[in-house]
Amino acid sequence: MTNKLNIPTITHQQQEWASAEQIGIALEYPNPEQAIIQIYQENTEEFDQRTTAIIQLTDQPPQRMYTRRGIHLISMFATTEKAKDLRAQTLEEVHQFLSQV
Repeated sequence: MTNKLNIPTITHQQQEWASAEQIGIALEYPNPEQAIIQIYQENTEEFDQRTTAIIQLTDQPPQRMYTRRGIHLISMFATTEKAKDLRAQTLEEVHQFLSQV
């Protein structure tokens, strides 16, 4: 999923993570970081340690980062056309996969 959005990620503890700002840019929000923070805050109960964590990068203050699973979850709550298109593509892929099982 993240490949479709071309979200830059960092590797931390053998897992890929993306920032709220990078996800918001990929989903084409006008205020990217704030939009993703708001989505997270409004849906906190949906997220767990498999989807998000506060990560301290070497020369930056700690920030909330999201795994691929977290990015997918954010896209389910996002309201942009880009997110809508991504959901439709993902649903189509799921249906194709299930028809082959």
